[in-house]
Amino acid sequence: MDLRDQLRAVVLLAVYAVIFTLSTPGLESLSTGQLRTAQQIAKAKETRPDIFVDIEWAFVALNRSVRKPLVARLTPLQYPLRLNQTWTLYGNGDGRPSWMEIWVDGDLVYRSASWEYTFMRRQLRHRRIRPMVKTSTTKLQAANRPGLSRMILHFVHDSYPDAQTVELRYLRGRFLTTVPTTITHVEIASAPDWTFALEQR
Repeated sequence: MDLRDQLRAVVLLAVYAVIFTLSTPGLESLSTGQLRTAQQIAKAKETRPDIFVDIEWAFVALNRSVRKPLVARLTPLQYPLRLNQTWTLYGNGDGRPSWMEIWVDGDLVYRSASWEYTFMRRQLRHRRIRPMVKTSTTKLQAANRPGLSRMILHFVHDSYPDAQTVELRYLRGRFLTTVPTTITHVEIASAPDWTFALEQR
C-alpha cells in the first residue's frame, strides 16, 4: 500500500468517525438535562428497574460530557462537507406503560392489552383509534378524549342497556410490567344525564 492509499484510508476513517459522532444511534436524541440531578434519578427509579436507570445515566453522562462538546465543534463541518446525518426517525418510546380500563356498574369489562377483559377490544385496537387511547391515557387534557368517551358510552349503552354508571380509568405502571399500578385520572358518567366528569388521582 503506497502513501496515497494510506492517506485515503486515514481520511475515510476520520470522515466515518465524524459522521458517527454527529449522529450516534441512541444518543442523538438524548437531552443533556436528562438524569442530571439526584432528584431526577430517584424519580426515574420509581418507574424503571434501578439497573436500567444506572445504565441510562452512564450513557447520558457520556453523551453530555464527551459527545455533545465534540458535536458542537464538528457541526460547522456538516454543511460544506455534506455530512449532515440524523437518526431521529424513531423516538425513544415511553418508559412507562399505560392502560385504559372500562368499568360498567363496578365491573371491569375492558383493559388495554388484556385477553380477559376484551369488551370493545376490536374497536379500541383499531389503528385509527389506538392513538386516541394513547393520548387519553398519557395526557390529562387530551383533546380527543371527549370524542373517545362518547364512542365508548355508545357501545356500552348498546351492550349494557341497563347500566347506570360507566367509569373510564387511565392507569400507568412500572417499566416491563403487565399489570397497572397507579390510576392517574378517571372519567365517570352516570344515568340519567351521562355526562363524563374528569378527575385527577
